[in-house]
Amino acid sequence: MHQYNVYQFLKEKKRPFILSSGSSLGSNRYAFHWSGDNYANFTFLKASIINNFMFGLWGIQMIGSDICGFSGNTT
Repeated sequence: MHQYNVYQFLKEKKRPFILSSGSSLGSNRYAFHWSGDNYANFTFLKASIINNFMFGLWGIQMIGSDICGFSGNTT
């Protein structure tokens, strides 16, 4: 319930926004999920799209990833 505690604290400060790269049971209620860094190639781009759809099936709607990548040549 770590994300719940953080959410309650931030709610008191009027800023309940949590962006997490790790998920646990029930985290979709309190946090947005970031799937992590990608390399700048189409293999990682394809995997990130599949990853985002899978998280949607698991009930985590707010999911995102690095589309352009962080390493390599982004063309």
